[in-house]
Amino acid sequence: MSETFHGAFEDLTVTLNPVETVLRGSGLDQAALYGVLARIQSLGFELIEVRKLPPPPEEEEEGA
Repeated sequence: MSETFHGAFEDLTVTLNPVETVLRGSGLDQAALYGVLARIQSLGFELIEVRKLPPPPEEEEEGA
């Protein structure tokens, strides 16, 4: 991926796979999510899926 791509998503973890690129972030509120979606659109990438993952077990225990 180009430096432009990595620069646009420096606040996320980027994983490059042979047929897909996965962006991961934690603690994103709705405004931040919309910002990520806008960056994806402005770069002309096709968005396939958005998932909210459950917190890791250690984070669940801290909040209990």
